[in-house]
Amino acid sequence: MGRVVVVNHVTLDGVMQAPGRPDEHRRVSRTLEEPPPWINSTLLSREAAETVAGLKRQTDSRLTIFGSGELIRSLMPDGLIDEWMLMIHPLVLGSGRRLFAPGASAALRLTSSLTTTTGVIISTYQPAEGGSGSHA
Repeated sequence: MGRVVVVNHVTLDGVMQAPGRPDEHRRVSRTLEEPPPWINSTLLSREAAETVAGLKRQTDSRLTIFGSGELIRSLMPDGLIDEWMLMIHPLVLGSGRRLFAPGASAALRLTSSLTTTTGVIISTYQPAEGGSGSHA
């Protein structure tokens, strides 16, 4: 069975995307058509959790999610995320799109961590034993 791995940059206060600017990338993924413009990518055409669960069953490979807070939040209630690799930047932005939705909870276990010379902490987590590891 495949493993879903989230790879994301966040600030100390959990912001994964700063407040938008007029020239900032807009969320257009719901308007894309096959084939997606990125190599080794899958366009989710049905309900996300159902589609990702099916992809996990069909492969032994790692399924990586870069960014995409909406997708991450939609997979958490079903415990579909197997690993979290977070680059935690030594910044507090106070506002912006957060990785975790208000009220979301996740029981995670730290499996590795290192700190770069710029103070970014690269941490890897897996769901804690005895539970799905993530639920909203």
